Amino acid sequence: MKNKKLFGLTALALGVLVCGAPLAKNTVASADEVQTYVQDFAQMPADLVVTKSDSASTVGVEEVNGESVLKVDNASGATEIKLPVERDNFVVEFDCTRAEDANVLYSSISLKYRVAEDNSSANEVRVHSKQKGLGGFSGDNYHTQDWSVANYTIWLEEATGQGVEHWHIKDMDTTALTNDEQQMHIFNYYYHELYIGETHTYRVQVADNLMELYIDGEMFLRDVIESEEDGTGLALRVDGDCTMLFDNVKVYTPKAYADKMISELPEIQDEQTDEVVQGYVDAMEKVRTFGVKFVGTEFTTVSGYASLTEKESKLEEYYQITASKKPVLSVAWVLEKNYVTDDTIQAPSATAVDCNGNALAVDVKVQFGGKTVRSKQGTFTAVEAGEYTLIYTVHDVDGNEASYTNKITVAQGEQTNTPTVTPAPKKENNITLAVIAGGCAVVAVVANVIVVMIRRKKQ
Repeated sequence: MKNKKLFGLTALALGVLVCGAPLAKNTVASADEVQTYVQDFAQMPADLVVTKSDSASTVGVEEVNGESVLKVDNASGATEIKLPVERDNFVVEFDCTRAEDANVLYSSISLKYRVAEDNSSANEVRVHSKQKGLGGFSGDNYHTQDWSVANYTIWLEEATGQGVEHWHIKDMDTTALTNDEQQMHIFNYYYHELYIGETHTYRVQVADNLMELYIDGEMFLRDVIESEEDGTGLALRVDGDCTMLFDNVKVYTPKAYADKMISELPEIQDEQTDEVVQGYVDAMEKVRTFGVKFVGTEFTTVSGYASLTEKESKLEEYYQITASKKPVLSVAWVLEKNYVTDDTIQAPSATAVDCNGNALAVDVKVQFGGKTVRSKQGTFTAVEAGEYTLIYTVHDVDGNEASYTNKITVAQGEQTNTPTVTPAPKKENNITLAVIAGGCAVVAVVANVIVVMIRRKKQ
């Protein structure tokens, strides 16, 4: 995994194709009109709008290994598939398989979201592969003009890896697939290849100013969305000379996804092993944490909420596990570069909510040598070289506290735009999930019978 990078795209010329045939979709609505869009590509949907930069690229439903999938055979440039559903806050899940890659270095899949109605702006979460030995590499160092905005460097200590990016795009014309102004907010690098022929499940969840990306259930990226776009469009995108297979595309409202998570909770049974009980705890923590972060104050109105509280009551009755009322603090810990003395440093963004989903203010304190450094809303000047400690703290109205601490090393010398990064262990990410807990009523965190493990992932 590596730190944030900025990337410049080549402008693309384009034609537009609207695909025909009946739509195979299942719309499910609950009493409060929460809806879920489901597309398994049993046949070619009529209302997918496909936009291509190369007329030789093709999009269609084919049977692959006995399954009907949406096959995007991308000749060059980009292909975008606009989904027939509008959401500003959502959870999108889909399966994707890299069938072929002529140039792994420049091929990618992505989800564009909050696309404006006039196509003038959007956000984008992108996943692509990078490997040694392909154009632009010199030893372990990959550095070309493509990383043009800040000339950052990717250091590769292993043969293969996965790049994950979050973009904000403005002054955009999606009918031409050109982006006049774009900025990458976060870049992570992973020593894990999403190999050709393997199918992986991607999930992007967005609510208000928080975005998270999961691949096969693991968090790969989190960002605090700083843009103020009001679009609701959603589109899948493929870049580069490659073939990608998509299936099982689902778009949920956050409430609908919370209801799905509740429906999948295990039944709580008495006299189980510590391992089984910990599974109960982890499952309900995930539901509560998702609910307070992505549904907020509406979480108690989801149709399955009564079932959740019933299971929590059983957990308390059988195992004396009581609720944690700590706020949920989310820190998008990705540094822009290596810092040197006299740099002005802005603390990475953070959000927080209380156990009822109400937004809370986050306080950031900066310390150096055991003393507090003068800062304003997390911004400070690094006067001396050394290690600066950033402490994020949040309190709710009842005095419950959550905190997160990390450090920034500042070197002596002139400013440079080429950061040196230290590789993290495989399958960890460098955006820290500061607190995976939260939830009121009777969700499990502290136990008299077992020690509840609150997961802290180093991202």
